[in-house]
Amino acid sequence: MTESARIVIAVRATPTDEQKLAQIQSMIDASIERLRDSLKLQNKQGQQEETDGPSDKDLDDMLSNLDIFNQ
Repeated sequence: MTESARIVIAVRATPTDEQKLAQIQSMIDASIERLRDSLKLQNKQGQQEETDGPSDKDLDDMLSNLDIFNQ
């Protein structure tokens, strides 16, 4: 090795426990937000589909006319 040669060692700081916890919490928050958005979309789609089905009054009428339980 020559006298003018240099060795450079680069060291990255290791994240602290608090930093790791903050990263994990951030990932959890992002996942929960995506889940909420997905559920909101499903609910909106579900409400649109429900309008095509029987109303609550129709269901009550159907249940009151069941005579299988009268035996």
